[in-house]
Amino acid sequence: MHIKRIHMELVAATLTAGIGLLAATGSLDLGVGWESSGPQPGYFPFYVGLIVLLASVASAAQTLFALRRHGEKRREIFLEAEQVRRLASFFLPMAVFVVVAIQLGLYVGSALYLFYVSWRQQISSPCSRFPWSRICRGTLSDFRDRLPDPAAQGSARKHVRRLLNDREASMGNFGLLLDGFQIALTPYHIMLMVVGVMLGLIVGVLPGLGAPNGVSLLIPLTFSMDPVSAIILLASMYWGALFGGSTTSILFNIPGEPSSVATTFDGYPMARAGQPTRALTLAFMSAGIGALAGVIVITLLSSWAASFALRFGAPEYFAVYFLAFCAFVGMGSAAPLKTVVSLGLGLLFSSVGMDTVTGSLRLTFGLDVLIGGISFLVVVIGLFGIGEILATVQDGHKFRGLSSRIDLRDVLRTIAELPRYLTTVIRSCAVGIWMGITPGGPTAASFMSYGIARQCSKPGQAFGSGRAEGIVAPETADHSAGTCAMLPMLALGLPSSATAAVMMGGLMIWGLTPGPMLFTTKPDFVWGLIASMYVSNIVGVILVLATVPMFAALLRIPFSIIGPVIVAICFVGAYTVSSETFDLWLVLVFGVLGFVFNKLEFPIAPLVLAMVLGHKAENAFHQSMIISDGSLGVFFSNPLVGTITTLALALVVVPQAVKLLSRLRRRGAAGSAH
Repeated sequence: MHIKRIHMELVAATLTAGIGLLAATGSLDLGVGWESSGPQPGYFPFYVGLIVLLASVASAAQTLFALRRHGEKRREIFLEAEQVRRLASFFLPMAVFVVVAIQLGLYVGSALYLFYVSWRQQISSPCSRFPWSRICRGTLSDFRDRLPDPAAQGSARKHVRRLLNDREASMGNFGLLLDGFQIALTPYHIMLMVVGVMLGLIVGVLPGLGAPNGVSLLIPLTFSMDPVSAIILLASMYWGALFGGSTTSILFNIPGEPSSVATTFDGYPMARAGQPTRALTLAFMSAGIGALAGVIVITLLSSWAASFALRFGAPEYFAVYFLAFCAFVGMGSAAPLKTVVSLGLGLLFSSVGMDTVTGSLRLTFGLDVLIGGISFLVVVIGLFGIGEILATVQDGHKFRGLSSRIDLRDVLRTIAELPRYLTTVIRSCAVGIWMGITPGGPTAASFMSYGIARQCSKPGQAFGSGRAEGIVAPETADHSAGTCAMLPMLALGLPSSATAAVMMGGLMIWGLTPGPMLFTTKPDFVWGLIASMYVSNIVGVILVLATVPMFAALLRIPFSIIGPVIVAICFVGAYTVSSETFDLWLVLVFGVLGFVFNKLEFPIAPLVLAMVLGHKAENAFHQSMIISDGSLGVFFSNPLVGTITTLALALVVVPQAVKLLSRLRRRGAAGSAH
């Protein structure tokens, strides 16, 4: 029995319309009007739900109209009978695994699941083919031999201080930066950078952990350290996690970090085409350049960052988020209505749980497990992890990647190729710096940079099929934004990313108050951190390039081995987010949703972006409405917010107007020809 595409289009439209209707009706009890204190709790989800409902109905009508014009599409197959059988044989054990994990424990369930799969496929000791233990012993031995002698640390610090003591204070920021290098360039701190980057690489590679969780797990271990050493360790882990996130994005199409989602669009196809080393090298080198650009900006702008960022109020914040959303609708390759549906679903999922403004419970429908909301990491793991595994199973248990012979010449050849993409690098650095200083963040920066690169690209290989600019653009913007996100946290005490917020909590635990006074009262701390950013990012690039062969070798492992392992890692990662067994069911649900959306050409990236920015966008909108007493004119109230809002609207209207004019011209030309 096969499944036709038209039937799945209608089922998907009905499902998304039902979600929109459910959200709209569920918000009525909370109130969708206006009070003296501002919008009622149901205001935002109600109108977003209506938008999803209307866009779903319009998308279904558009699909039916297209099928009517092209009759052959009515017979297009969504899934063949054999594909349905393969998916069922793979999905049902996963569902049983979730039940067993809830009853017996996650790790017992994972062991039983892997044992069952190994028994079924008659695989014995698959890991024995790889000398993991020997590699680990050699690495640990080499690392132990290189540990610095604590007794020599003091003399080394004095030696560096003597070399830099003659710098004049009048050099301003650069003089302070040199003082920071005096602190950072000691054997002990360099060792912390290496350890932090390596831990970050592990955290970034494993889906479901991510930089915020990794940093938060590491903070308790820093209580006995001095604040400078502690922040260098945490920051280095952050840079390593950003580097590591692109690894699984390229090799498995599973983003280790939310900001690495855009890298999957072209990094994964390039790896599938037999060029994993080229894809990884492009990603790592672009990331290093973006991070370096971000640190340079922090060095140059730290003295007046506060005066600039204080110009941003709630309307400006919302305008930036609105710009990111509109960029997907107007510049995306998917149908605009399907993009709106994805954005709306992401906003609705982010609205589930307690309203951060009013404290009211929204869209929980009486389920206590939804009070805390739907975790963004759980959604990403389901959409990209399980969804990709199901897509691979549908294709016949063939791992989507070709092994390639790894050679240092491949790495050097790719590095020599980078100057071709200088324009893309500069443009992506600018986008990342802007989105890092403002509250956009690395995820929005990577998505926006990818969309701009696609629009500005020269004719050639299509984006989404392994184009180099599709890797360079998001990685450069991701790392420049991630680095620049530290600037408002240090200068204003306003973290613009989740990891920066965790780090700020660490600073407060250590007795430090982020803000303008931190630069005056603790200059050693601030400039030691900034100097360590230069060094740790260089260390990160060297380490990830050194491990490219190991990462690319993962593609040689058969899917029959790596598939179940990835499934187990995804479920373990989802459970570690909040230790809720309900999240395991959410992973399954969003895995099926990701698979179906990919097959029906619903873009997943806008859904992810909306979940990331949903809370911030709603809070900024709520505050803007209070400021203006409910008037949307607040988004044009000054030149800055007016420019951003106008640009956002133009991104939606202009591309659609151009398409409409082109269509009318073609019809006119066809009519005159007859």
